[in-house]
Amino acid sequence: MPAATGHRYPLHFLAPAAVREFIDSFAGVPLDDCPGLFHTSSWAWIGQTALALRNSGLDVSTGEDFHPGAINFGLAADIRRRPVSPEIFKVSLDADQLRPRWANLSIVQNQRQTSRRAFWVPHWPQPGLVRRDASRTDFRTVGFFGLERNLCRDREWWERICALYGMEFRLKAAPEWTDYHDIDVAVGVRDFSCKKHDEKPPTKMFNAWLAGSVFLGGCDSAYTQVGTDGRDFLRCVNEQDLSRYLGRLQRDPEWGADVIRAAATSVSSTGSRANTVDRWVSLIEREVGPRFEAWQGTSKLSRRMSTDSGRFQDWTIRVRNSYWRLLRGHVRSR
Repeated sequence: MPAATGHRYPLHFLAPAAVREFIDSFAGVPLDDCPGLFHTSSWAWIGQTALALRNSGLDVSTGEDFHPGAINFGLAADIRRRPVSPEIFKVSLDADQLRPRWANLSIVQNQRQTSRRAFWVPHWPQPGLVRRDASRTDFRTVGFFGLERNLCRDREWWERICALYGMEFRLKAAPEWTDYHDIDVAVGVRDFSCKKHDEKPPTKMFNAWLAGSVFLGGCDSAYTQVGTDGRDFLRCVNEQDLSRYLGRLQRDPEWGADVIRAAATSVSSTGSRANTVDRWVSLIEREVGPRFEAWQGTSKLSRRMSTDSGRFQDWTIRVRNSYWRLLRGHVRSR
């Protein structure tokens, strides 16, 4: 792991007991030696980040409550469950959760979510990935790493479309999310509506890149933010694109190998664990830490006014979201 440099800002992570015990017990242990744990936001965002930054030499503590005098990181939902205190400097890890607007800063997982107080850091790749078997030179299997309910078509549909090109479709359940040894093509298509999914990260693509499989994704904006369609991943706007790519991979495996080689180059600059650690350290030293120091110099009145403004913004957003849900429900019932 790269060593931290510069100012040692005190960092505190809100973490449940199981995650805290893991971080304390595995300090200094590479995360790739700990596969199979990181299936929830607490493990994926809090556990990985706190341990990686501690292993990098940063001043990291964990606990169930805020730590006065430190930069407090927590999942958006966990920050919401705690008292709204103007005297705590809070950084929300938004993940897929509603951002608390009274947090001082936010970490987001898609570049479309950034603002002057919200910063993008690539989500961590899955620890302990088992790479695609190097002896596989053709494309025989297509795999989906996720819950079956998240497939954009049912499993039987995927099995039929893959069989047309002499391929087998495999659904990888949670215990197998690290295992790419028999997967030639990894699927990350959420739907065929070409929706941008501006709240989602490119994690599935990073995992496929690191594992040495061709990544076949949908229209998620995150994919084109860090990858290039047709060079290091294959973007499917519709079912016809999927058929076209599967057919070409079957006919021209060397083309698929070129995509994999390009992906290996891309992930070294964005998506690898070492690169993501560097980005976290840089963000803390260049943005989060200096803003924390500036905040420490503000008055109690200024902090209270900023917090109240954030709470008001949060209220208006929740009212707007409730209105749109009611409106959609009304339209559907007509």
